[in-house]
Amino acid sequence: MASSPAEPQAERTLRALQTVYDHAYEALARGDVERAQSVLQQAELLLGALPAAATDSPKAQQLRAQARDRHGAVLAATRTAMAQVQKDLGQVRRGQRGLRGYADLVSRLGDHFESRG
Repeated sequence: MASSPAEPQAERTLRALQTVYDHAYEALARGDVERAQSVLQQAELLLGALPAAATDSPKAQQLRAQARDRHGAVLAATRTAMAQVQKDLGQVRRGQRGLRGYADLVSRLGDHFESRG
């Protein structure tokens, strides 16, 4: 939905914020964390330009609620991504422990076989 020149600044900013949150969500869904981070920096700038909610028109209140919902979706996607990273790190750590045990076994067996020669 395009903004009109007569649309108040708060409403234009809130529409832009919704779009930014949508792009961040899409980036997170694709696993593109760097892109999501870049887009969320844009959101910070928009949030800084946003007037206080107390001055919102009814339309701006509705747009602010929609932006809040989209922010919540980005937050949920971020938490899901973090949970997946934690799971992946756990697998890597288990693998490291397993390989460390294998390395100890090989070194002990190597010592045993070398002492027989």
